[in-house]
Amino acid sequence: MEQQVAASGGCLETDADLEVELVELHTVGQIGGTDKITQHEFVPPVVEEPSHNSAAEVAADTSDQNAHAITVRNSLRSTDEPRHCAKTDDWATTAGERDALETFLDQYRAIVVWKLAGLSDDQAGRKLVESGTTLGGIVKHLRHVEEAWFVNALDGVPRPEWRDTDPEWQYRMEPGEMLAGLIADYESACATSRRIAAGRGLDDLAQHPRLGELSLRWVYLHMIEETARHAGHLDILREQIDGRTGFA
Repeated sequence: MEQQVAASGGCLETDADLEVELVELHTVGQIGGTDKITQHEFVPPVVEEPSHNSAAEVAADTSDQNAHAITVRNSLRSTDEPRHCAKTDDWATTAGERDALETFLDQYRAIVVWKLAGLSDDQAGRKLVESGTTLGGIVKHLRHVEEAWFVNALDGVPRPEWRDTDPEWQYRMEPGEMLAGLIADYESACATSRRIAAGRGLDDLAQHPRLGELSLRWVYLHMIEETARHAGHLDILREQIDGRTGFA
């Protein structure tokens, strides 16, 4: 698998015969120091269903398969520019509507992970603005945004009740949470979102408890808006930590 990833520059094609899931890493990987990771390191799936565990359960979950996945992840290094693992290698300037929507969303998903490369857990949890927003908290929030719109809204899976008791929980990087786990949870959520969307047309409708009917097209547009907005937040916070700026 490591050879397969390396041969493709860290990105796999999305053809059905090459389709893989991103593993949901709940173990404690290392991203600290000067090491960098690619935004999408593909490894064989460990879980097939999206996780709805609490933060405490996520932090405690480990397995030999996930430990192996972390080894694969740590063996990969990013370049100085983000690698975009989308359906095309560019911004789909002449693509059809669906390819364009999916490409823009995947580009910004990749940028989110790239902006976190090389950070320690302490840096990811550092509060640099009055609101208390952190780098780790943003990627944690984006994971649950993916689940809210694709798993809950489109696929009809009910939201766990424990999520509604503390609305701010998803914005916090709690003590003991590690950036590697938060990134892997986000990547796994993105993989689940892609799988759910793949079986639907842009005009297919789902029922939202507050908004009423909504289409996959609307969800794609909203997710591009939401992910790009928070990628900008990550860019500002990252610059305050180590001066690193870039494509976001």
